[in-house]
Amino acid sequence: MTYETARAFVAAWGSIYFGVLFTAAIAYALWPSKRTTFERAAHIPLAED
Repeated sequence: MTYETARAFVAAWGSIYFGVLFTAAIAYALWPSKRTTFERAAHIPLAED
């Protein structure tokens, strides 16, 4: 395997890997059952002790 072949492989599959990872993160953040958890977390800085 040459450097050019390895670079092309990593460029192609790395983009796919990070695209899938990004899509999974967005799906997790927008999942309906996580809404209340994220709403509570969003109000933590505003809570007074």
